[in-house]
Amino acid sequence: MSTSRKQVKAQRRERRQIAQQTSVLVDQKSQRRRLAYLGLAALALLALVGLLAYFASRTAPAPEQVGRQLPDQGNAHIASATSPHEQYNSFPPTSGPHVGSSIAPAGFYDEPVAPELAVHSLEDGHVVIWYKPDLEQSQKERLRAYQAANPENLVVAPLEGLQKNIVLTAWTRMDELDTFDQRRIDKFVQTYKGIDHHR
Repeated sequence: MSTSRKQVKAQRRERRQIAQQTSVLVDQKSQRRRLAYLGLAALALLALVGLLAYFASRTAPAPEQVGRQLPDQGNAHIASATSPHEQYNSFPPTSGPHVGSSIAPAGFYDEPVAPELAVHSLEDGHVVIWYKPDLEQSQKERLRAYQAANPENLVVAPLEGLQKNIVLTAWTRMDELDTFDQRRIDKFVQTYKGIDHHR
């Protein structure tokens, strides 16, 4: 009888060990299954985020164009403002041949600036605001104050022959105004000022 008790105890011990081993195996399988599900969920989430980003970029409205775009005439250098060169495709010019050795420095001008110098300023990321020489004094003063408040990369100068009272120019961009309009000027200047166009 003692042998059978020993056998029963041994069998019980063996069954407990088998149960423990089975429990460990079941836990390991369960853990692997959970990790697989988590991995699949993470992949699905990444795919969903990617699809949302893709469709959002396709359906997003194009950024509003500020001013009208003109063809790029390149950035060939000429020796001086009086050197012969290809005719500009716009008036005032927004790209094309320009004096390579100097620019129209930022500032407010009461006297005209050579377009060949102003184009180099445009290439360097300046915005040039042209105004009719006979512009009302109050409008000139507003332009002068605007330039003083935004001195970096901004040239304001008179130019004979303008169709509108004030013309905003940046590299290949132009906007024409009948009168000083700070909202439009701000938008144009903030959009184009500081963009280098050297190639």
